Amino acid sequence: MKLLKITKFATCIKSNSRYNKVSDKFGYSISANYNAHNGYFTNEFNGDPADDQYSASGRLRLVWQVSDKFSLENISSYEKSEQYGFPYAVYDTENSSAGDVNYNDESGYKRDLFSNGLVVKYRNENVELLSTTSYTYYDGLMDADQDYTAAPIYYFHTGDIQNMISQELVLKSVNNTKYNWLFGAYGFYQNMDQQTTGDIYTAKMKQDIQSDFDISGLALFHQSTINDFIIENLTLTAGIRLDLEKDKLGYSLASAIGDAPLNTTVEEDYEENFTEILPKLALKYKFNNSLNTYATVSKGYKSGGFNTNSSIDISEYRSYDAEQSWNYELGFKSSMANNRLYFDAAVFYIDWKEQQIDVPVPGGRGNMKTNAGESVSKGFELFVKARPGKNWEATLGYGYTHATFIDHVVSEELNYNGNFIPYVPRSTVNVGVNKVVEFKNGFLDKMIANLSYRGVGKHYWNLDNSNYQDYYGLVDGKLSFVSGKVQLDIWGKNIFNNSYNSYYFEIAQLHKSYVQLGKPASLGVNLKVTF
Repeated sequence: MKLLKITKFATCIKSNSRYNKVSDKFGYSISANYNAHNGYFTNEFNGDPADDQYSASGRLRLVWQVSDKFSLENISSYEKSEQYGFPYAVYDTENSSAGDVNYNDESGYKRDLFSNGLVVKYRNENVELLSTTSYTYYDGLMDADQDYTAAPIYYFHTGDIQNMISQELVLKSVNNTKYNWLFGAYGFYQNMDQQTTGDIYTAKMKQDIQSDFDISGLALFHQSTINDFIIENLTLTAGIRLDLEKDKLGYSLASAIGDAPLNTTVEEDYEENFTEILPKLALKYKFNNSLNTYATVSKGYKSGGFNTNSSIDISEYRSYDAEQSWNYELGFKSSMANNRLYFDAAVFYIDWKEQQIDVPVPGGRGNMKTNAGESVSKGFELFVKARPGKNWEATLGYGYTHATFIDHVVSEELNYNGNFIPYVPRSTVNVGVNKVVEFKNGFLDKMIANLSYRGVGKHYWNLDNSNYQDYYGLVDGKLSFVSGKVQLDIWGKNIFNNSYNSYYFEIAQLHKSYVQLGKPASLGVNLKVTF
């Protein structure tokens, strides 16, 4: 542990304006947010920040209560953000040490994101009908020195334009004490056009990769809840969902050596269809108003998809399969001392089939998704919240996870059975203390002090478990001053400047490992104004 050393200073300015009720039936709110951060790391190659970020966003919410039974709500938001560079450093696996952030080509990421959601609700004394219509537009551009070194090896530009529309309808019963039901349907369509152009300097090669995705899906679902099932205070909930999805990919790769024109060498079309039935069953028993216990069994699912990394030269790596899991949980929730003390506990067991994992492209650049045959995750979680005095609150959370591969044999030489699943911490710890001081007279209305600790247990970075991050803990603090419609926050993160790595990856083609360094001690200011 090191003494406090503030390495960076960041500012964040927020303004939220015009929360206004025009009439008894119509209201609106408008908010705006600007965030500027000068980054934590310096690119030693040119002395520029490696991760400074800027973003601006706005949000408009309209609510219209047309009648006692019918209402409309629309939420629109837009965000524009820019990040300059990526704080990745070459990692020495033998000495478990990271070098400096040091790469020669300018890198960055720009994003425009717009979303709109329309919610239509009808409710009478028996049923409620809810319709949610959403649209999302995304336009992103990433420039990356993909070797992350001072040598001219790789440089790629990737542009994404995505459009997605979805519709959900839910019809459910209301005001039934014994039996409640729900029926629903969900559908979506997503299109993404992606173009990646790049230079492989060592081979004097240029590449142009086109990836056109079309993804559509439909889901039908139902849930029934029976209260006082068999005995008083026992609740049974049973649900089922049918998921259908179709994924299409049009992929082409053009390349050229030296000054020669681009020549299309790969042009392929792929299509995958996924169908899954997902049941769920839950029991909850209420001992009294302060204690209940529950047990759940459910099937989980994640559809498959496609890898578009241009360094993949084996067709079987182009796609990956759907992931299924059976999830089991048993726990209880309680409150004591007149709701001044809360205690929750749960144990869980997850049995995965074809779990989707990220692995380095064999002999290539970057990562790709593949499937592990079978894996298991089991553990427990504890949570305590206490209110020991007026305007005091303290929380404590602990989680333990043991996640391993049961059947993941790639070849005779590569057998990962029994190894820990990468990126899953063995334990997590969260501690927080919050105090509110109210002022009856004077300029300030109140002051809020918060101190928190977050611990992340040992976790492995790669399949053979040869590289890992040991346990580390971070202390954060925030002091907020509130006066009328103005709030000023002064915060510090990783106050004791503990060192850790937050991410790890490999580039097989270069036989190099890399890490993203954890954020050092930092100080920031937030300003929030409500009109």
